[in-house]
Amino acid sequence: MRLADALKFSLKKIPRLDAELIICNILSIDRPQMLTHGDEIISDKILKKIKEQVAKRAEGFPTAYILGEKDFYKHTFKVAPGVLIPRPETELLVEGAIEHLRGNQGSVQVLDMGCGSGCLGLSIAAELKNVFLTAVDISKDAIRITEDNARQLGIANRTKTKLASVENLSVEQKFNCIVANPPYIAHHDLDIDPSVKRFEPGEALFAEENGYEKIRAWSLKAWDLLEKGGFWATEIGHTQSERTYKILETAGFNNIKITKDLSGKDRMVSGVKLYG
Repeated sequence: MRLADALKFSLKKIPRLDAELIICNILSIDRPQMLTHGDEIISDKILKKIKEQVAKRAEGFPTAYILGEKDFYKHTFKVAPGVLIPRPETELLVEGAIEHLRGNQGSVQVLDMGCGSGCLGLSIAAELKNVFLTAVDISKDAIRITEDNARQLGIANRTKTKLASVENLSVEQKFNCIVANPPYIAHHDLDIDPSVKRFEPGEALFAEENGYEKIRAWSLKAWDLLEKGGFWATEIGHTQSERTYKILETAGFNNIKITKDLSGKDRMVSGVKLYG
């Protein structure tokens, strides 16, 4: 079968972008090459693999898991089932942390709570060469993927991981910056994409107290672990800004700020520990 025909077959099952990414990944080519080499004949073995992966995507299996990677901020991160797939909205936390930390002299200690793929903390560490990252997650898969991504980015020497729950995290050091994309979706939320609910790890998505359990607990933990002048940023659901603002205020944070994503929805709440 010609490459163009394989693409045409795939487009009957899944969206164009997904089809192109899957085929390019299998053939180790880029999208312009795929479009200009449509007359090339692909082997039966390759065709079978394309059909298998297209079928998985048609069933809702995430493209990022099929490819084994996802672009985030300025880099491509390894991902796998059992680890939350990075979202563009989460890049706001990277930008907020970098803005706060840029210009700091000497080493900077950053903590990534519930690190998942490590995309948050590793993006900060890759951008700022004086950052030393601690990445914490309760999932062994997440820790393994974070370590792989740290090596891939060449910053394993500035990254350490810890397998633990955030609530029970015990460390001797204090941090200049803590970031997190905590579980913040209420269990009864009907707006969540069915494929996300089916295939991505529930422990990274859902929280008690109508989604506020981890936001509250992790914000309090962040206060305890931050140095004076330290920066805390948490991702939130777009309806959670007002209550999260009050959580940070009650915890003792100052300079509390709500940041909107590119679609105009409240997506990040941050604050600074000015005392304590």
